[in-house]
Amino acid sequence: MKLLIVVRNFYPSTLGGPSLTLYWLAKALLNQGIDVTVITSSDHVPVNKVAFDKWIELDGIHVYFASVEESDSFHCPVTKMMKRYIKDMDVILLGSLFYKPSFFTSVWAKLYHKKVIWSPRGELFPAAINNKRFKTFYVKVLNKLFGKRTLFHATSEIESTYIKQYFGEAKYYILPNYMTLPERATRNPHCPYLLFVGRIAPIKALDKLLEALAISKKFRESGYTFCIAGGVEAQFEIYYQSLLILISKLQLKGKVEFLGSITGKKKEQLYADAYMSFLVSKSENFGNVVIEALAQGTPVIASKGTPWSSLNECEAGFWVSNDSQSLAMCIDEILMMQPETYQRMRQNALKLAENFDVERNISKWIHVLES
Repeated sequence: MKLLIVVRNFYPSTLGGPSLTLYWLAKALLNQGIDVTVITSSDHVPVNKVAFDKWIELDGIHVYFASVEESDSFHCPVTKMMKRYIKDMDVILLGSLFYKPSFFTSVWAKLYHKKVIWSPRGELFPAAINNKRFKTFYVKVLNKLFGKRTLFHATSEIESTYIKQYFGEAKYYILPNYMTLPERATRNPHCPYLLFVGRIAPIKALDKLLEALAISKKFRESGYTFCIAGGVEAQFEIYYQSLLILISKLQLKGKVEFLGSITGKKKEQLYADAYMSFLVSKSENFGNVVIEALAQGTPVIASKGTPWSSLNECEAGFWVSNDSQSLAMCIDEILMMQPETYQRMRQNALKLAENFDVERNISKWIHVLES
């Protein structure tokens, strides 16, 4: 079987979780005998990491990184390469509804009668649609043109409800994101910090979390700091500046540290040493950072805007509302936790992470591709 993945970002792109998720998926499928080809863009790919505008083998995966200019919102080189190779493929996997080459890929797939799987990856959530008329209209166009012939991929039950809302009776399946679990780093228990890893963007609700830290008497009186590891995109610079102002206003200077973007082994060590990791977004279709933390044995506090109720069920963290008061109460609770209770929670975190090992679950994806 030949699978073509068309996506804006693919590893080693540093933008967003899907670039890594699809890389792990492609590697696991390759190990099962699936011929995987990826056509993607140079967007956020570090200089000199890979060659652009030529076919390369990336861990056995055929990948073409097309050079794109910021002014080219259509990413025309991606579409051009897709048109050359789509006729030789059996299944097409698209990683975004609103990435413009996805639309043109669907048109060509329809002409060649190819099976298409579309992964919205949170793009249908209210926070993403955001009452924008163009997005709503565009999704209606997609439904009319491709809805009946397309198979949709949801990463959670809640995402499937939005797929049904916009695409009616279209077929869909639910599979969480899977990843190649990293080796466990040796933990330094003498690093008293709480952690957030991810984009610094309004949807992540970092302002709510900062307010909660200011409310939490236990945090203020403790030796703990709050570390934020993530880059700032130009479009969110104003939000970042507002966080700096808020930190000063809440008198949290010296208790909050911005680390910038952290990757690789350094990020794994950062997770391992953290006392607790946070994902308190307004909404998330999944949240790879949760698995990354759990895989290092670090419990997670996630908001109810994320699909992580299993944190409560497995006693591997907490699933709470993301208002400041609720978060502050949770922070107080974790900082007062007995050592034996905390160690048990770390063990539960490791067990929960195993459920998302891509190699253990790849048969589910193969079933979807072959169905």
